[in-house]
Amino acid sequence: MTVDASRFRLAGAGLVDTTRLAASDPDLWVQILELNAGEVAPVVTALGERLLAAGSALSSLGGTPSPSEAATAVAVLRDLLRDGNTGRALVPVKRGVRSDAFAPLRVTVSDEPGRLAALLTDAGTAGVNVEDVHVEHVPGRPSGVIELLVRLDDVQPLAKELQALGWSVQQPD
Repeated sequence: MTVDASRFRLAGAGLVDTTRLAASDPDLWVQILELNAGEVAPVVTALGERLLAAGSALSSLGGTPSPSEAATAVAVLRDLLRDGNTGRALVPVKRGVRSDAFAPLRVTVSDEPGRLAALLTDAGTAGVNVEDVHVEHVPGRPSGVIELLVRLDDVQPLAKELQALGWSVQQPD
């Protein structure tokens, strides 16, 4: 398969996140899939069918669909994405705890040595355990967004504490 690299010029952090496993060793994954083929095959087949339906829906929307065809296509896409949300919510993110026990807090941070360490130190000083960290680089800018995953009850207090310390915190929902 030939890949046109120019298609990726405008790709952002979301593409990096969703393709992380694609950077893995193919031979390792062949072994994993081979050992679990009986369990994985029906899931991959069902997903393939869903993706074919999504592809058809997108093709329909890319043309000039009637209002009812557009509504049907949008419903197919929405159902697929909602099912993905539902499935993702069931995945434990840390120590067997599901993701709905945590929430992200997004902080804009300058891209310079020591800033990430300082942010994590300030969160720890505030008495908040950071469960996970995601770094979203902003192409062409001297800053990035750090997403701190913390317990739900810690989001608002941590946001206030970090703001008081001068951090640029994006207001949590």
